[in-house]
Amino acid sequence: MVKRAFFTVSIVLCLFLVGVSGFFSYVSESSAPQLYSTSKILYVGGDGSGNYSTISAAISAASSGDTIFVFAGTYIESFTMKSNVDLIGEDENKTIINANESWQAVWGASNAVIKGFTIKNFRVDGIRCNKITNLLVKNMIIICDHPKQCPNGITSLGSQVKVDKTDIVAPISASTGIGTDTGSNNVAVKNTIIYGNFNQGFFVQGGVYNSSYNNFLCTSFPERSYYGKVKKGTGDISKDPKFVCWSRTVANLDLHLATGSPCIDTGDPNDPVPEGGGKRIDMGAFENMVKPAITVPGAPENLSAKAGKLNITLTWSPPKNNGGSPITGYKIYRGLTSNNLSLLAAVGNVINYIDKNISRDKIYYYAVSAQNKVGEGPLSNIVNATSFALPSAPRNLKAHPGDSYVNLSWKAPASNGGFPIKNYRIYKGTTASKLNFYLEIGNVLFYNDTSVTNGIYYYYKVTAKTKAGEGPFSNNVKAKPAGKPTKPLNLSAQAGSAYVNLSWSAPASDGGSPIANYRIYKGTTLEGVKFYTELGVVLLYQDTDVSSNVKYFYRVSAKNSVGEGPLSDCVNITLSSSEPVPPQPVPEPEPEPEPELVPEPEDPENGQGDGLHDEVPDSNLNDSHSEKEEENDIDTEPEEESSQPDKVPAAQPELETESPATVGMTDPNEPIEESGEDAPNSEEEYDDFSTSSDATNSKSNKSVITNGTTVLIVLIILFFVLVYLYVLRIYNKTGTK
Repeated sequence: MVKRAFFTVSIVLCLFLVGVSGFFSYVSESSAPQLYSTSKILYVGGDGSGNYSTISAAISAASSGDTIFVFAGTYIESFTMKSNVDLIGEDENKTIINANESWQAVWGASNAVIKGFTIKNFRVDGIRCNKITNLLVKNMIIICDHPKQCPNGITSLGSQVKVDKTDIVAPISASTGIGTDTGSNNVAVKNTIIYGNFNQGFFVQGGVYNSSYNNFLCTSFPERSYYGKVKKGTGDISKDPKFVCWSRTVANLDLHLATGSPCIDTGDPNDPVPEGGGKRIDMGAFENMVKPAITVPGAPENLSAKAGKLNITLTWSPPKNNGGSPITGYKIYRGLTSNNLSLLAAVGNVINYIDKNISRDKIYYYAVSAQNKVGEGPLSNIVNATSFALPSAPRNLKAHPGDSYVNLSWKAPASNGGFPIKNYRIYKGTTASKLNFYLEIGNVLFYNDTSVTNGIYYYYKVTAKTKAGEGPFSNNVKAKPAGKPTKPLNLSAQAGSAYVNLSWSAPASDGGSPIANYRIYKGTTLEGVKFYTELGVVLLYQDTDVSSNVKYFYRVSAKNSVGEGPLSDCVNITLSSSEPVPPQPVPEPEPEPEPELVPEPEDPENGQGDGLHDEVPDSNLNDSHSEKEEENDIDTEPEEESSQPDKVPAAQPELETESPATVGMTDPNEPIEESGEDAPNSEEEYDDFSTSSDATNSKSNKSVITNGTTVLIVLIILFFVLVYLYVLRIYNKTGTK
């Protein structure tokens, strides 16, 4: 029994430790980055996003297992292939590697494929293989065309190369089609045409050429076709392969097999025939690409017509079948009905045409045919379009500025182009030379622009829009929004001998338009101030129409092109008979106080009050607070006895004295402020202390929780250890019994 308990506890502890270790191991492994390796396709040429511009760049970026696809085009470069990377051209007749007179055009690599290219303009080797294995060269055209060298189509040095369905031709004097050295082994050539070489088609220097090749053609000179330890393969042909165009001029060279070529249906009988092929696979780079007899081209495709401003644009695609001869031009047919078309124009080898000789609001029908050197092919599909014109420009655009707005108005265009006006488009800017599109509105002839700032010039123009499109711009206008100025500042009055001098400062804002006038208002009472006189742009005025011992009131306003702004603050002054009297401030009329609603006192004895909200005089609170301060203040020396407790004295009303700096400057609309200091608020101090104490308690509670968690973990561990030791002790005592 004891043994069983002992082992049970041991197993539980072990499982616990293993589980913890496994958990952390899982977390560690799940967080580690996982690496994956997948093959990809890299593209060269074409118009795709991210395509490489050169084959060399794509090879540098490729990894083992990748494929490089090269779109049709001419690539002026030479390069070295990369092992385990396939290099595929879009079309062996149109994807051209121009070596630019490099010694070698392409250096081969092991376990790689090069397929679907034309290689030319190299000095020595089209493809050179140096100690590599398992390179496949297929559907290639290798042209030995350098005028000063004797290049080789393919050279194998100690390598293993397979050549299939390839044309190696030499329009200019050349040495060898395919050459190998002693170290080369298992070189297999089949379905390949070697033609026009002045030396050997195959050359083996002291080695044994593998005879697994079949059905290739070598007809440069029969006596030079083979050299070295090479024997003919099965199905070799020594006749002219009959290309469509064999020429010593490379520009006119066409290596498609012509009708009746002995290379048709004579390839390796063990190779599968592609769909649509003949009895057997053909030799050479082109499978079943026999040049048929030349005929007229097929019909152009995808003809479409798009109406414009008094014109119709036609676009189409070339015919799929050019009849065996390049397209030389197209003919455009037009009519007012689909069954009555006549020749409109003949154009060159283009795929679009703009018909400008049309009338408005008519339906026109079109068809197109293609031509080659044999003749004209059938018509394309028939399309139609309705001519129209864009609307003319809106007329008589005007801009009327206001306070924070510009009101635009205009007249409709003289011509809508054949369709109703749908929208007007407004253009806006702060310079006449740069107006940007602002917004589009419906068929209305006005717009109020409130997104403006006073004082800034804005420029506008408008266009009209129909379903045909947007017409030309209207005339260009400008406007500067503005408002009324604010009130003049710092109005003051000084009395003299039978005159009063007034002075003031300009308004804080002129409203966006310059100040044009100041207007003086005068009266003998505050309520009786009326317009007195209008001045120019000045900041002072001397009033001589005054009398002694009379109080005069003055106010001033500013005026701009928009209108008159508000009146300034009011000043008053009285002229004495002996000496000038400084201006007096105009008293602020005090508003009548509103009656206060005083609630009736509640009687606690009758159950109408609880006694908690009874009003306590402020003096008692201050006295109580002062007593507490005196009890707690132990560092302050005793002060002289006073009949009043220490507290902030109440604010005293100011004496009505006149200061020279403020005479006559009182704003009747400003309230009179009372001076005084607020007594310290002891309740706020207690609240701050309480908040600080709560924060300290919160931190203390977090610390207690953290420490409690730690203690709990330690106690759990100690519990398991004690149980283990206890069981072990019992086992030691009874284990032998």
